[in-house]
Amino acid sequence: MAESKFSIIFSDLTDPRVDRTKRHKLLDIIGLSISGFCVISQRICHPFRKLKYI
Repeated sequence: MAESKFSIIFSDLTDPRVDRTKRHKLLDIIGLSISGFCVISQRICHPFRKLKYI
């Protein structure tokens, strides 16, 4: 299976967690964090789309 662009971009990151506390993969955590940020930012910016100056 070919590597995704996401995994290639974040492959240089080192995982600072202790081995016994690694319940989920670091790339999974990063992906969910980015996805959550995008959803929240859309909900915050939605009311301001009706303004002419933004």
